[in-house]
Amino acid sequence: MATRPDILALSLHVTYWNRLGWRDPFSLQAATDRQRRYAASLGHSQVYTPQLVVQGQRDVVGSNQAAVMAALAAAAALRVLVSIEAERDRVEIVVGAGAVGGQIWLVGFDGRHITAVARGENGGRRLSHTHVVRSLAPVGVWQGTVARVSTARPDGEQVAVLVQAADGAIIGAATAA
Repeated sequence: MATRPDILALSLHVTYWNRLGWRDPFSLQAATDRQRRYAASLGHSQVYTPQLVVQGQRDVVGSNQAAVMAALAAAAALRVLVSIEAERDRVEIVVGAGAVGGQIWLVGFDGRHITAVARGENGGRRLSHTHVVRSLAPVGVWQGTVARVSTARPDGEQVAVLVQAADGAIIGAATAA
């Protein structure tokens, strides 16, 4: 997905695999919580990996390339304009007007990490991860009118903003270095 500028692919590392004797250094409870919310909204009784969620509306097994490409092809266009300016310690976000409201999420992520796995089913392997989420937090509620949010820059080399409707749909997004 790194070659598709129209796609923001984020790797959210969950915490529930940490019980296998090796702790993923990038696992976040916020990622686990988000995946559980997706499971509920998508009608699943349990979570799974590798799960790929497209615009909050459809999920596929992330290692199934044909399913991933089909889900991306079927994705709707984003409906809300979002802009972000990231400085060394601050982030300025502007969300344009739209027909529905939603939650504004701020994401900090790193471009790439290689991790040596000590134990579990990947024990002894070195795994390469791209767009690794380091922080994920709601920073505001969007009511459908132009909204401006100024907040501290999150952990991570790059930042992204997601606007998520109540039904889970990602309706706006933007990134900055």
